Amino acid sequence: MEKVALLLTPRIISLKNRVRSRDRWETAKAIMLLLLAVCFWIGIFIGVYRVLTYFQGIEVLGDMLTRRLLSMVFLTFFSILLFSNVITSLSTFYLSDDLNLIHSAPVPLGKIYLARFVETTVDSSWMVLLFGLPVFIAYGFVYSTSFIYYLWLMVVIIPFLIIPAGLGIILTMVLVNAFPAKRTKDIFLLLSIVAVIILYLLFRFLRPEKLVDPEAFSAVAAYLTALKTPSSPFLPNHWATEAILPLLQNYHGSPVFFFLLLLSTGLALIVIGNYLSSYLYYDGW
Repeated sequence: MEKVALLLTPRIISLKNRVRSRDRWETAKAIMLLLLAVCFWIGIFIGVYRVLTYFQGIEVLGDMLTRRLLSMVFLTFFSILLFSNVITSLSTFYLSDDLNLIHSAPVPLGKIYLARFVETTVDSSWMVLLFGLPVFIAYGFVYSTSFIYYLWLMVVIIPFLIIPAGLGIILTMVLVNAFPAKRTKDIFLLLSIVAVIILYLLFRFLRPEKLVDPEAFSAVAAYLTALKTPSSPFLPNHWATEAILPLLQNYHGSPVFFFLLLLSTGLALIVIGNYLSSYLYYDGW
């Protein structure tokens, strides 16, 4: 781990120097962007809070609707993160300017992979996490949860972020072995098409039309059954939803079990990606 930390040190120092070397114009621009982000953040919170409050006013269906909405939120985040990690890992693993220096150093490829994995995860996830926070905070306000909910949320989010990072990096290594890393336009075009297809297929798993259209069913019982039916028990968004919901709706679930599913899958993808890198990475670089 010392070598991994050492490989991450230049990135940390670079960020510190960037902050310290800001002139007045850059500082003013950063403040304006921060204020804009805060306004957008507040807007997301208010919008989600109103939707959840409206759902809570619907007898019987309220909790089911909030459950399905949370699953859709996680699915959206997962899809965005997967595509973002593919794009980011292309840069961190193949196009970064410091790669020649790093590969010339006596550092095992496994350590390089882990360090770049951390960089890729942070670079691709911070914005999604930042603007996803008001959604989860709105859930906490509507359900009047304790501080334990927010602590557990942070624990659950970490492996949820690792999974798309692991998948994205593996996909990038496979693609770069088919296309030269320098041909980024071709890869980006292919990734965009793949991302749209994957997003559509994953979104259809949730059948969002059943969230607001009870008239589509011949009976209320069928509508209730559709809302209770999980979108797909094999997707990480379902595991994350089931890991958090028991703390929101105060029912006896299996949050630890679903958290362990997230954690074990994330760790497995790190191990698999590290193993595949010994066969795929240098051939594509």
